[in-house]
Amino acid sequence: MSLGFSEWLEKQEMKDEAKDLFIESIKCYKTSAYRAALLFSFLGFQTVIKHRLLQSKPPEKYQISEWGQIHKKLQNDDSWEKNVIEAIKDKKKPIFKLSEDIYEQYFYWKNRRNDCAHAKGNTISYPHVESFWLFIESNLSKFVVNGGSELIIQQITDYLNPSITPAGTDIKPIISQIPFAVELIDYKELLEKLLKLTNENKLPYTRTIPTPLASIWAEMFTLPEERTNILIDFLINIPKFTFFLLRANPNTVKHFYNKNEFIRTFWKEDFSISGDYHIFINMIR
Repeated sequence: MSLGFSEWLEKQEMKDEAKDLFIESIKCYKTSAYRAALLFSFLGFQTVIKHRLLQSKPPEKYQISEWGQIHKKLQNDDSWEKNVIEAIKDKKKPIFKLSEDIYEQYFYWKNRRNDCAHAKGNTISYPHVESFWLFIESNLSKFVVNGGSELIIQQITDYLNPSITPAGTDIKPIISQIPFAVELIDYKELLEKLLKLTNENKLPYTRTIPTPLASIWAEMFTLPEERTNILIDFLINIPKFTFFLLRANPNTVKHFYNKNEFIRTFWKEDFSISGDYHIFINMIR
């Protein structure tokens, strides 16, 4: 039996702990154990949110010490799920950027989870499981820590500051936070902020982008496919900058292989410095 949720799950980047719970829920669904399927699905969803909280810097209105206490509670195996629910429930100092509709849907599914766990009278069947999977597919990306975009830019700013971050430090841990901190609909806005930061830090009159900045942009291509597509469309609209970017990381041109008009434009570019040879070779490949 092929399930759309299984195909969706294969494309997601999440910890094995969460993915294993979702896989367990699929196994239960296939054997008609629908209460168990819904329960494991909700636990998988909660686990993803827990990991996002643990990987994020303090959101708006939270002090470092206060955020540290929340992290400590989330690491308690006996009460972590209760504390995830409390974190979502708090409207006075919201941690997540949730609309009222998503907020209400979340607590609807929390109550259905309780029906399963405590053998309450409500009937739970396959439509409940499938509906919850659709909720997850539609809304998992929206459970991002409040102020995530600003936090990512601040971390990148600190990364570029040699008095804060040693040269050669890996940028990957910062970039890997983006799917958990920036909603997909806000991703282009993050790219615009990163472009502005890049232009502010780029040396004047250079014909390429300095290595630390180039490594940040190159790492962005390692994010999930839907974000890579947004990044490619964004860069196509700023060809001069993109050409400088390719000079720093020629292999990046492979991501534009199906953008015919853009590639033709680059093919006509003036390959004027020795490093352009590497872009040319990668275009042929």
